Order: sequence, then structure tokens, then C-alpha cells
Amino acid sequence: FLAVFYALQSAGTPFATKTASKYPDLLYAMAVAAAATILFDYLQYVSASWAVDKALNRKDSPNTYNKWWVSYQCRAAFFWLKQAAAFVSAICLCYIVLFPA
Repeated sequence: FLAVFYALQSAGTPFATKTASKYPDLLYAMAVAAAATILFDYLQYVSASWAVDKALNRKDSPNTYNKWWVSYQCRAAFFWLKQAAAFVSAICLCYIVLFPA
């Protein structure tokens, strides 16, 4: 999605110029959502890593997760936020493709 945004913003072709001028807000929404997808993916990774460390060092029940840990809850939350952000980017791109300038 970021590559599409960059291509449409930087290309000097008539198609890219018309599309960028007709849908500037939609293009920026697509790019922001795509950047958020990358951020949420990283935060999901960090949260999962934290949860794994806690599970490996757990004394009462070794090598198991506690679904109420903040790290475990954050992992799930960032997964769904990542999915939602990717969905927003996809919807924006579909709209731009289905209703060209």
C-alpha cells in the first residue's frame, strides 16, 4: 500500500496525476493506515516476545501462558489493530481502483 501511494505521488504520468488530485485524502488515509499496519505488526511482535519470556520463566506453571497478562492481551490487541488497519488500506485502494479518475 505504501508502494502504491509512493508511485501515485511521485509518478508524472497523467493517470497518477489525475488520481492523486482526485483522491488526495483517500491516498493519505491509505498510506497512514499502511504505516499503522507496520507499527502494529512490530508492537505485536514485541508483545509476543515479552509473553514468551514470561512463559519460559514462569515458576508456578512452566512454559504456559496466562491469558490475563498484559503482554498476552497486547499481543492480541495489536494483531486485531493490524488487521483493521490493513483492511482500511485495502478498502481505500479498492475504491481508487473501482472509481478511477
